[in-house]
Amino acid sequence: MLTREELLEMNKELQEKVAKEIENIKNGISGRHLYQLIQIQYELKKMQYFDCIDVIYPMIIVDSWDLTKPDNLRSQLMHFDYEYKKYLKELERQERKKNK
Repeated sequence: MLTREELLEMNKELQEKVAKEIENIKNGISGRHLYQLIQIQYELKKMQYFDCIDVIYPMIIVDSWDLTKPDNLRSQLMHFDYEYKKYLKELERQERKKNK
């Protein structure tokens, strides 16, 4: 499991990549949907404070991004979501154990 610091670093890197992709859309270089990336960016910002449990960006990716083509950003975002949720579950488990 990743540490809090590793998750924060991964989040920061993903925010930078998403911001770059948003710029690519504005410059006509990317074919992704601007509002989807803005939603992803918003959720990543909330996630850096570990107060965003129910994110929808994985559903956005699965429902509307082309999953047949290799996509580094997609893979990194999905991996981050997995690690983030795993971290939150561990925090919850520790809290329950502490309160017993």
